[in-house]
Amino acid sequence: MAGNRTPSGSPSADARDKHAVLSDGRFPIFDRDSALAAIKLRGRGTTRAERKKILTAAAKYAPKEAAAARQEDINA
Repeated sequence: MAGNRTPSGSPSADARDKHAVLSDGRFPIFDRDSALAAIKLRGRGTTRAERKKILTAAAKYAPKEAAAARQEDINA
C-alpha cells in the first residue's frame, strides 16, 4: 500500500481518513510499521478504552507486540 505514505514516510491524509482507529485521524493502522508505531505511542493522550481499541487494531499486523503491550497495560 504505497499510497498510504508520503515521500517522507508519514501516513498520508487519505490513510488517516481511511485507517484511523480514533477520531480526527489519530492512530492510522494499515501495515506492520504503523501498527508498531501505534503500539509505541498508545499512552500519549489516550484513555484506557482508546488504548484497548488501538491494540485491537494493531493486533492484525503485529499480534505478538500487541499481546505484550496488552499485558503491559494490565500490569500497569
